[in-house]
Amino acid sequence: MPYIKPKNVTSPKHHWQLDKVLYDGGEGKWSVAEGQWDEKKRLAIRWNGSEDKEKGNPQSTGYPTWFIVPSELEAAIRKRLKKFSKSQKKKK
Repeated sequence: MPYIKPKNVTSPKHHWQLDKVLYDGGEGKWSVAEGQWDEKKRLAIRWNGSEDKEKGNPQSTGYPTWFIVPSELEAAIRKRLKKFSKSQKKKK
């Protein structure tokens, strides 16, 4: 079975509401998303799964989840993600 795409990772549902996947590196790579954690805009990251580990990391009680980035690190990650995304577009 192929990996679960980041746009389909919606747990933990009691706290997290996915708004937008900002970067999806694909199978076996990492992803970054924006969403609402307890109704506050937050950044989240995760490792995408692969064919043999479809749920990726992190996961909880059998469900793929997002790791909510500490607010103190969000600006640095957004800045680096912007540069990284531009460099990836140049490679294509």
